[in-house]
Amino acid sequence: MTDQTAAAHRRRVRFVPTADDAATAGGDRTVVLDTAWTPRRDEPTGATGLRPAFANAVEGHDLPTEALELIDGWAEAAGLADRLVAEDVTYWYRLREELWHWVHERLLWRYALAALESEEAFGAASAPTVETALLDVLGALGMSVEVSDDPAAAVGASPASGATSAPVGGSQAWRRYVPVPIRRAVRRLGSRVDTPATLERRRWDAFLEARLATLLTLDAPRIVVLTRPSRFQRIGADDGRRSDPNLGAVIPALIDAGFEPIKIGQGMRRDVDADRIAVEHDDRLVPAYFIQTRWGAPEDKARATAAVGATLRGLDGLDAIPLLLDGLDMSEAFLGEIRARLDRTVRTDILERARVERLIRDVAPDAVLMTQEGHRTGWLAAAARAGVPSFALQHGVLYPAHPGYPDRRDPRLIVPSRTFVFGEYERRVLEAGAYQRGEVIVSGSPRLDLDASAGDVEGGRTDPEAERRAVRAELGVADGDRILVVSTVHTPFVRRSHLAHMLEACLGGPLPGVHIVIKQHPGERDEGPYRELLDGLARAGGYAPAPISVVREIDLYRLLRAADAHLGLHSTVLTDAVMAGTDNLIARVEASGDLLGYVAAGVARPVTRVADLRAALDHPQPAHPAARRTFIDDHFRPGQASVRIVDEIRDVIGEALATRPGAP
Repeated sequence: MTDQTAAAHRRRVRFVPTADDAATAGGDRTVVLDTAWTPRRDEPTGATGLRPAFANAVEGHDLPTEALELIDGWAEAAGLADRLVAEDVTYWYRLREELWHWVHERLLWRYALAALESEEAFGAASAPTVETALLDVLGALGMSVEVSDDPAAAVGASPASGATSAPVGGSQAWRRYVPVPIRRAVRRLGSRVDTPATLERRRWDAFLEARLATLLTLDAPRIVVLTRPSRFQRIGADDGRRSDPNLGAVIPALIDAGFEPIKIGQGMRRDVDADRIAVEHDDRLVPAYFIQTRWGAPEDKARATAAVGATLRGLDGLDAIPLLLDGLDMSEAFLGEIRARLDRTVRTDILERARVERLIRDVAPDAVLMTQEGHRTGWLAAAARAGVPSFALQHGVLYPAHPGYPDRRDPRLIVPSRTFVFGEYERRVLEAGAYQRGEVIVSGSPRLDLDASAGDVEGGRTDPEAERRAVRAELGVADGDRILVVSTVHTPFVRRSHLAHMLEACLGGPLPGVHIVIKQHPGERDEGPYRELLDGLARAGGYAPAPISVVREIDLYRLLRAADAHLGLHSTVLTDAVMAGTDNLIARVEASGDLLGYVAAGVARPVTRVADLRAALDHPQPAHPAARRTFIDDHFRPGQASVRIVDEIRDVIGEALATRPGAP
């Protein structure tokens, strides 16, 4: 591509959203971005599907490991932990996982484009504006790139920096054409006019103030608990309640122990009816947006702006340090991404920290309890400043070199007072990184407290056959068909590349007598590409597609116990399947490895193609009881995790109270 004269005579490659757009491509080479699309042999379109290029990338390269090594090496050379400091907190570890995803996606495109070029070189390209990773790589390659402006043009693309998920158009479309000062004047006028919407907002704000006033009368030790209702899961039978899988057993245990939990609903919105109903039905719940209105102050913006400026100045001079993706210099785009993320993240965190500091002053909690602590820097910093202990619960699979957890201790790193993990394995992982002895407590999984049979290794359920029949009926599984549960991921670019490749490699062929159940990640907000992809593969291959159910609102352990087998790639459901005693299959279809060593531990069998899967289903081989017992003993401490968590919280609070100034 360095020979500009030769490049000028090469065809342009046109990346289009769907196969329907390929018809307008003219003489250009056309690549369809929708990785669920499979070209039919009897209806040639002249377009190329993107999935084979992504398959080449994930099969030939361990992209997650390569991406982590790249960002960690760059950060070490740049001294990012020292440079990115806001209000005595280093923000490198706050951004590390997000930047890992950023590099991972661009590595994917780097290798995918190389695969496309190996078939036919091209000298120019066009792509939708939302395909930011693709455009970054094309730009670094020095290509002439035409960008389309259709915001809905890409399928599964990562949003551009600063983009929102709010729909364009509709009742708010006028905002695009009205200057900001006029919009502000309209808002001020609207706040003074007693419209139905204004009256309802005032009523709701009054309701939340009354809720807070009631909570402030609680005189027992108060625990502020951060929960996220949008990620609640179905626990129990088909009519089972939706609950926080991590905190759902801990909150009642706190009450039983004499604590008064005050729940803060993260991610809740004023304009979502389900969120308002959830608040009305839970007298301990306050939506997080109430914190913004109740404890925000005008001076917070200046404080946040100063913090952002300080961290951005820390990037001065770093343009001399190259970030090379397979020889391709991505330094400029990478620095731009760091700046954009610093601006958003530090600003948001400092605003939150200021509000939480006032909340802690007024509510006077004895502790703060949370999950997803890597995204709760404002809460952790405010609690540490006030001398309030903070506690975090493991919320997913933990493995060595997990980018969401710091790999070393730094004096400006904020970690919870205690972090509760499921097993000894997870404790060893964290203590090999930034955590010190005593900061990590092996509690077991509180999710298992919600359903005693979920972690019942000995199989003591009252009527497993009745449960199996009930689940099959709920899913509409035909008599005689076997259930294969396939677990998914919710990261868009991983879903369209790694996961799509797994589905094609392992399920892209005849599967007679198999009912596929796609168990979606709780974070997915649509049905995903799964049905379209598998049906398209069947049409292209000339075989009957397997029946498919796509589910999210179902108890995971009930589903696994009713299944004949589970298939996963990197999902935490691989571990859940061990707990449930389900015949466990792990897709080994790419260069990235078996994160927890399931195969070596004897608790999962590898499959690489459809024939392997058919053979595994025809010849079930559940894990040997001794191997399963050994794995579970290392990853899940038995017994009541919620009781252990509450006991540790009580002890730490007691120590904190005893050491506070003025304590007897």
